[in-house]
Amino acid sequence: MANSFKKSIQKNQKEYYAKNPKPKAKKKTENLDWKYFYGRSYVLPVLFIAISIFSAFSFSNQVNNFYYFTVAAYFGLGIYYFVKKPYLRVGKDFISTRRLGYDKSFEADQIKTIELYDGYVLISFKKRRTKWVFAKSINRYPVEDMAIELIKFASLNKVELINETKGNI
Repeated sequence: MANSFKKSIQKNQKEYYAKNPKPKAKKKTENLDWKYFYGRSYVLPVLFIAISIFSAFSFSNQVNNFYYFTVAAYFGLGIYYFVKKPYLRVGKDFISTRRLGYDKSFEADQIKTIELYDGYVLISFKKRRTKWVFAKSINRYPVEDMAIELIKFASLNKVELINETKGNI
């Protein structure tokens, strides 16, 4: 490449970046405005490992590469979902959680109600029929701590709160 061509490219780049500067990175703050509540998934991993064991014993006479792959895949999925902890993240104006491998987040104005019961929490949304269920018996969530934080969240963002707990929360 000729030097004059290189210089004209550099000149055009300088002019472009002078007109369109790159956005500056946000500073990381030590004081985060959200709180995580981790659970432990047992139901789905046990189901996948049980399917793996079932397929290992029931199809053992049909041994081929796909057989080994199927057994290993179900067993791997069971281990993956056991290691990958489910969580609820409560921020100032949003909540988010992990749903089957991807993160799902909703703003406060999209939340219809937050229902607190002994042992579980239900969160329903305005434009969706489904509810998020966070249960102490199924996923080992710290429901009492979650309830305290969700009460703060609901009062701050004016979300309808239904508190049916028998304890003093």
